Amino acid sequence: MLLPLVVLAAWALASCGSYEMSKMEAPRPEPAGKAFVLPQADRDEELAASKISAEAPDEPAPAAADSSGAGKDDTQAALPQPKEKRARIYSGFCRLVVDEIEQAKKELENLATGSGGYVEAVNGSVVTLRVPAARFAEVFAAVQKLGEVAHKAIETYDVSDTLRDQETRLRLAERARERLYQLLERSSDVKERLAILREIKRLTEEIEQVRLSLELLKNQIAYSRITVELIPRQPQGEQRRAGIPFPWIAALNPLYPSLSRSAGKAVPVLSDDFAVFRKEASFRAESPEGTRVRLGGTRNTPRGEEAFWQKALLFHLGPQYRKAEPLESGAFRGVLFTSKDSKPYAYLVAVRMWKRKLIVLEAFFPDDEALAKRLDTVKAALAGLKIQ
Repeated sequence: MLLPLVVLAAWALASCGSYEMSKMEAPRPEPAGKAFVLPQADRDEELAASKISAEAPDEPAPAAADSSGAGKDDTQAALPQPKEKRARIYSGFCRLVVDEIEQAKKELENLATGSGGYVEAVNGSVVTLRVPAARFAEVFAAVQKLGEVAHKAIETYDVSDTLRDQETRLRLAERARERLYQLLERSSDVKERLAILREIKRLTEEIEQVRLSLELLKNQIAYSRITVELIPRQPQGEQRRAGIPFPWIAALNPLYPSLSRSAGKAVPVLSDDFAVFRKEASFRAESPEGTRVRLGGTRNTPRGEEAFWQKALLFHLGPQYRKAEPLESGAFRGVLFTSKDSKPYAYLVAVRMWKRKLIVLEAFFPDDEALAKRLDTVKAALAGLKIQ
């Protein structure tokens, strides 16, 4: 009898609110136990109402038409509405041949700080900058003047839908928690108060997680990433890569996408705090601490099974890293590489045959802490990946 009474009280309290509060969605996350579970039809109805409210234009609705038609200008209704401002993430990659790598690093740092940005990471000869999005094109052009450009690329991710969904989810969760606080003030039953407090705790944890994801996403929108790989004019590592007979392995880069082919409709299932770029041709995702997951495809040429390509990765890329460990998860086989830096990063490359293609998953872990936190998640995503 306790839980139905609590749910009934929540609905009674909500009905006393404003018109906007009546359109609020009840807590959507999966409930703990049986506490505060609304019927599916009610939850779907409230969710639809909340989305309509969130996506409605700010402009007032046009006035009702006059039945007489006198003195009315019908062209007003035909005026185009302003387009929605899209939220985009810009990132650039540049491979530069320079005379002195250390000097180039200092110049890159000066470019970043001078534009109002900062150096996000330095991994050996790879420098990652964060610069204000408004100055991305200007700084990226200046970076290219620091050496001889061997390769460059720019990517744009439209994250408008993801941003709107996360903001709506946060707003609804906060409103639901506020309802529960109001119920808590009115309740005098000990068991009922404990049940309400458990639900408040669960919602609070969800709110903090969504806020963290939103903070990451907004930071990525506000500050564009520029990754610069510095190559000395007599590069030993480049000579080693030039001798790799498999172009897709030679092109692999832990910090930047190298596989342009799509992996079809395959989508790895990661934890909720990953920001997923859904509208890209190939799957891309990033966590708050900088773990990046990419999924792409390439031709299986020469035709080989997963074990063959695992050995090829070990043989050709292993010498460039401090450690190379074979790894298996589901149908995938791969190698987990650890860099030679004083603060090493980890780089996972895993492959799976699919018809005449190879499905390749890459995961970059910026440090040991990120590796310990995310490796099991990535392995589980590999094991459960369904390819269509």
